[in-house]
Amino acid sequence: MEEQCRAKAREKGVTVVKDEFKKDRSIKLEWRISQLEGEKNQFEESLTREREAFQLELEKEREAAALKLKEVRAKSVAEAERLVFASATSRNNLQGKSTSSGIQRRRFWHLAKEIKRDLALNQLINELAELKERVASGSRHDAELAEYRIRALNEEISDMKCNIRALNGQLLKREIDLDTVRANLTVSEADFEKLSSSIVGKDLELRNSAQIRDSLIA
Repeated sequence: MEEQCRAKAREKGVTVVKDEFKKDRSIKLEWRISQLEGEKNQFEESLTREREAFQLELEKEREAAALKLKEVRAKSVAEAERLVFASATSRNNLQGKSTSSGIQRRRFWHLAKEIKRDLALNQLINELAELKERVASGSRHDAELAEYRIRALNEEISDMKCNIRALNGQLLKREIDLDTVRANLTVSEADFEKLSSSIVGKDLELRNSAQIRDSLIA
């Protein structure tokens, strides 16, 4: 019985050590989760900054494109005026009619203006589309990398939280088992004390019987 009590005590000590190890592991996992969440927040902030920088860059490019459009329009208007004036002069020389040349001048003016405007707009639209694609391609690549990293961090954090829940469940079960062992050990110690008292009583009875026997023999 005494040996059983000692074995249970040793088992109790081993269980306590295992539980302490699991608690320490749980604390380390929680610290790692906190660290990963911090990294995830940094990636999200970086992604936000990248998007803001992209929007700012896009606004700058739009302003530059608008300025270029004005320049193209100004050049187109000047070229149209030159063409109209040259055409009108030529027609005036051929026809000698100011009224007809005025009408032709206006017609050529509007026609040249529309042609140049359409060409300038088409060129600008193509440049803007190319610019947006070039700027967006790099930004999308960075954003996809950041989002992929965030998803990976979320999965790793989720796995660690599952491990912590499993460890906590094991610790709770261990604590329940340990309480049961403590209760059984208390009962065993009480039984051992009763057995020891019974042995002492029997020993006294044997001694008394031996003394009585010796006195009768004498």
